Amino acid sequence: MNKYFKDFLNSSTLMSKFVIQYDKTLNSRYNKEREKNFKIMNSKTILKTLYSMEKEALEAYTRKIFRKFQDEMHKFVKEELEYIVTFIRSSTTTTCSCHMFEFLGIMYRHELIILIKKGLHSL
Repeated sequence: MNKYFKDFLNSSTLMSKFVIQYDKTLNSRYNKEREKNFKIMNSKTILKTLYSMEKEALEAYTRKIFRKFQDEMHKFVKEELEYIVTFIRSSTTTTCSCHMFEFLGIMYRHELIILIKKGLHSL
């Protein structure tokens, strides 16, 4: 809360002044939120691959989570650590020993690369 009010209030603020400053604080926060929403609604996310799974993720995730997903799609470089990815073709499901999907809710590069190598370009 200190961070939230620091620009508008201090320890010597009178109660009558507090109410006025509190209202200004809320208005300021509302305006910042409105600006962010405007930017989000009026900007278009660019797909970086031709894989349909990227487009599906764009429609399924929030923009912030989608960006994390998109970053994972572009990290198909060799890592120092190795992970075990299990792929079950009959149900087209994957699991990875990193457990990042269970932890964050997005498929990470370890599973994505297996799906792409197996010719599955859709989630």
